[in-house]
Amino acid sequence: MNIKPCQAFARGADMYAKNAKLQQAVAWRLAKYCQNLIIPEGLKWDFGAGSGHLAAALERQIKGLSAILVDNCRELLAKSEVASVRKLEWDLNQGVPPEAIGAALIVSSFALHWLKDPVGQIKLWGKAIAPGGWLAITVPIQGSFKSWHRAAEIAGVKFTGITLPIGADLIKSLGQVAEIKEQKILRYSKRYNSGLEFLKEMKWMGTNGGATGTLNQRELRKLNNYWLDNQNNGITSKGEQNKSTKITINWDILLIIAQNSTENN
Repeated sequence: MNIKPCQAFARGADMYAKNAKLQQAVAWRLAKYCQNLIIPEGLKWDFGAGSGHLAAALERQIKGLSAILVDNCRELLAKSEVASVRKLEWDLNQGVPPEAIGAALIVSSFALHWLKDPVGQIKLWGKAIAPGGWLAITVPIQGSFKSWHRAAEIAGVKFTGITLPIGADLIKSLGQVAEIKEQKILRYSKRYNSGLEFLKEMKWMGTNGGATGTLNQRELRKLNNYWLDNQNNGITSKGEQNKSTKITINWDILLIIAQNSTENN
């Protein structure tokens, strides 16, 4: 059974708003990249804004910049404390909100991958920006969750995490409608006492949306055991056996800054 992202976030909205430290850090970093953009007059939009981490970072770093928050989860939008123009409850799987066509700026952080067709949607976002307007995105891509994938493979159980988009596909799609000015992979990692600790954190923060199924208790125990065993099979830089009692979760996050540099999309 697939877990719908909006339903997962609705349950975890309060915990996500307060504890999504990685998402906050990535949002702050994306906002810094936006500081030097020459943004034309017009509306600014935060797609998949959630509880407003990116909009808050933009307001703190760029004087006078206020973005309209767009998200399909009203529970998350309700947690936002930023002084935005307004909040719009909208399912981005339906495409760009009509009033966002011709946007001066569209930003999005940790949101595109939740959509059903990230490759198609990023192209629509690029087409929506006005001449001279900007699109600034960060999104987790394939290459993330390496230890999870490996542990599931060795344990012989299903990898139940969301299928992340391929970075090259996103870049190619957006490049057809906008000029890509900046692209890079941001790499983050976090240590956990066990795989189960990580999976439980995802559940109570609502970031388990898009999961492609669930494991039973026996499968979870097997996955958890292989997760730690696989972590300990590595060799340290000193040539010693790695005896870590923790696991490492990695995120590969694609950052893209693009501009509509033509008169017609």
